[in-house]
Amino acid sequence: MLAARVLCKHFEKVIIIEKDKYPSQAGSRNGVPQSNHIHVLLIKGKEILLELFPDLEKKLVAKSAHVVNLTNDVLYYGGIGYSIRFESDLTTNACTRQLLEHEIRNEIVANFPIVNILESTRATGLLIEKEHGICTGVTTLSADTNYENTILGDRVVDASGRESKTSEWLDKLGYGKPEETTINPYIGYSTCWFRSPTSQQTSGDTSSSVSYVPPVIKPTIILTSPPSIHEWE
Repeated sequence: MLAARVLCKHFEKVIIIEKDKYPSQAGSRNGVPQSNHIHVLLIKGKEILLELFPDLEKKLVAKSAHVVNLTNDVLYYGGIGYSIRFESDLTTNACTRQLLEHEIRNEIVANFPIVNILESTRATGLLIEKEHGICTGVTTLSADTNYENTILGDRVVDASGRESKTSEWLDKLGYGKPEETTINPYIGYSTCWFRSPTSQQTSGDTSSSVSYVPPVIKPTIILTSPPSIHEWE
């Protein structure tokens, strides 16, 4: 979606080939791992998103996304205790991947009519103009009709992530697989859903009242292998 938004500034037509079927509302889909869990936008990521979609944050918050102060609302544990918490202007948003994707897609559909989304369709190969070695498009297969098609274009962007088949397609075409560089940052994270009390009961002699308690999102970052004293020196 973000690649399509950027390409809108340079091309007359942009086609997104999506193997999944998008839900009508914000919801999970097979092609997105961990879509049910909370995502916290990094500051730079949020800045870029707002450059592309100026109203995105407002729309996310209107649909229950949380505003998170990264120095006050996030707990950082570094092996010797928790860091000091304080207010700052480093605020970002926490929401489900489902909501984030849904709102970005709504922005694309509403404001960028040159983008055409082909759902339930997957790319199956590259089209190469042999004489000059230029990629001129892709072949596709529709899951709904089982129909194979050819899509021509001036630029092909592979945004399929870890499931990318580009190396295999290039090798099959006789170009060989590009050299790969693997960097393991040794970073992991986990999220968990907890059942939150939805009401608070107050009892008296003759009456009781119920007040709503909104859900709370509190991220925690744990440095499992903090730097040693010698490394700090």
